[in-house]
Amino acid sequence: MKRNIVLSGFMGTGKSTVGKALAQRLGWGFVDTDEQIELLSGMKISKIFSEFGEDVFRRFETLIVFNVSRLSNYVISVGGGTLINPYNREILSKNSLIITFMAQPEVIYSRVCSNRDRPLLNLGREDLILERIRDLLEKRMKYYSMSDFILDTSFKEIFELVDEIIDQIYNIVF
Repeated sequence: MKRNIVLSGFMGTGKSTVGKALAQRLGWGFVDTDEQIELLSGMKISKIFSEFGEDVFRRFETLIVFNVSRLSNYVISVGGGTLINPYNREILSKNSLIITFMAQPEVIYSRVCSNRDRPLLNLGREDLILERIRDLLEKRMKYYSMSDFILDTSFKEIFELVDEIIDQIYNIVF
């Protein structure tokens, strides 16, 4: 029996926002692995990337994934690259239903372009950001497709997504 719901997907697809609403609706806890990494390290993710690189960030991420995978009755929001690591996928899938949020690249761009705290999109030139989003989405799609199901969040409200997730859970369980 799956004891948690993991929300995966690219940055700006609504994992944390929808995750909090879903947890509230289910009466479950909510945890965001990126927030946990910042608490553990005492640094913003952008600072970890700039001072120590992506490899150090991914090590923190795996440690946090191990910790949160042991929870029960939690909605867990994970970073967009978390599922690339086979260990993370394996440990999360043991007791969690994994849902990946997708959105059109232009929608993601509109949601994240003003946020300078996105290290993988810190390219210095605005015109390169949409191209980078498309490239990362393409590279990550094979990992995202390993999820239990995928939801397109492009033009849906939070309550619609929560309802859709609950309907999907019902269909999987029954």
